[in-house]
Amino acid sequence: MRRSEFLAGSAAALLLLMGAGCSHQAEELHGEVSRLETELEGHQRIIVALRQDLEVQEEAHRKREEEWLSYTRALASLPVPDVPSPPGFIPVKEDEGAAPARSSEELALEEELRRVRVLDEEVCTQLGVLLRAEQVSGYRFLTVGSPGEGFAGPVVVRLSDQRGRPLGSLHAERFHLEASHAGKSVTMVFEEGGESHGGRPEVPFEGGRRRVPLLGVAPEPWLEALPGLFPEDERTGPRAQADEKLARRAKALNELLLEDTSDGYWRLKDCASLDGRIFREVQLEHRGRDGKLDKRLFTDQLSVQAGEQDASSGVILRLSEGVQDVRGELRPFLQGRFSIFLPGADAGAWRGAGLLR
Repeated sequence: MRRSEFLAGSAAALLLLMGAGCSHQAEELHGEVSRLETELEGHQRIIVALRQDLEVQEEAHRKREEEWLSYTRALASLPVPDVPSPPGFIPVKEDEGAAPARSSEELALEEELRRVRVLDEEVCTQLGVLLRAEQVSGYRFLTVGSPGEGFAGPVVVRLSDQRGRPLGSLHAERFHLEASHAGKSVTMVFEEGGESHGGRPEVPFEGGRRRVPLLGVAPEPWLEALPGLFPEDERTGPRAQADEKLARRAKALNELLLEDTSDGYWRLKDCASLDGRIFREVQLEHRGRDGKLDKRLFTDQLSVQAGEQDASSGVILRLSEGVQDVRGELRPFLQGRFSIFLPGADAGAWRGAGLLR
């Protein structure tokens, strides 16, 4: 009995010691958790304060930028005696006396710079009007630089969210527009540049180019307002060409497209003109094996090429600048291009029909 009592007492004492140790450890862990929670709350308050400060700084930067643009545009449009007062953030220099007389070359250069600034402002305004007319937000052109033949640059664009709050900026050395008459779209193309958001370092465009397609947009108003920003071959709309050669080529194309219907078939629905072997302003339809329409393609240009592996078998339809309509959803061509591979097509038959070299 004494031995059993001794063992029972020892076990009870051991349990008391273990309980005391666990209780002490739990108190230490609880204290550590409380300390970490307090530290986390402090960090969160700092983050909130920094975000608020960033918003204030971005708003101040935006206001300074707008003030500077307003000032420079006023300089370009007013005579010298009516020059407005500079913005408050520019230090005012003391009067150093009358400026020396300028040469005719300097006056001519000043006039040319003024003309470029006025043209820059007009193009930015036109782009803003066209974007607003199409209810496209988030892009405000600050400058388009010097216009070239079918392009302009360098370009600076302010990016904003749907509520007009600034998100960042975009810049590109070259900028131009592309029109798809058949696909009813306009694409803004930025090259050799990048985007910056929230003051972070600029991220270059992937592949050196950024394309912004505007779907469901009639290109005619854009072409009329800004013809110099479009490639020369896009500045005129489609011309109807109901001649015998076009009808014959279109009929041959549809007959050849119907030779393989194992996975549905393509059909030329409409075409405005024929330029050599190139179909212009084209609408293609794809129907499944059940004959139901499942896809439509609208493209400015359609040409036929022989298969890359074997010139005697298989053809590729190359489409440029357009959109695809998949069950009512419009999707622009990736990088402005779309290809249809027909591996079972007889290239000789296509060549005999005058569709392939």
